[in-house]
Amino acid sequence: MTSLRLLSCVLAAWLPAATAGQTLTLTLADGHDFVRYGQTLDYVVTLTNDGDAAAAVPVSVELSPAWDPAGASWVCYPGTDGATCAASGSGPLSDLAMLPPGARVSWVVSVPTLPDTPETIVTLDVVATGAATVSDSNALVVFKDGFDVPYGDGTQDLPPDGT
Repeated sequence: MTSLRLLSCVLAAWLPAATAGQTLTLTLADGHDFVRYGQTLDYVVTLTNDGDAAAAVPVSVELSPAWDPAGASWVCYPGTDGATCAASGSGPLSDLAMLPPGARVSWVVSVPTLPDTPETIVTLDVVATGAATVSDSNALVVFKDGFDVPYGDGTQDLPPDGT
């Protein structure tokens, strides 16, 4: 267990998850419905404190078996509103965000899929103490769009014929 994860667990047990005046909102986006075997997806995770009290919030991701956790990494962007978090980490996201009232923290989480997984769906869940858990699932595909799609990553739907 890393020292950051241990600190997160200790603080989570010691600090209340949400107190009166805290309203925590968690969002997750990757811009994909599909992912290729072996492809790395970048997720944007954002935690916002819309309340009027400061919050110390442990944040982590849970990965389904089709992901390669050893290849995962993340970077935190605390913004300019006094929020703090660890700068970056390797492996699945596990961080502690300190959010004053009205503050927001964002992470870019990069996770590769296993190239030889028998799974057909990958799911990533984000858990932040005091906020509703968010989840995203993508279907695994070999190739979804045509071979001649400029800037394509192989996971976009083809447009209907005639467009």
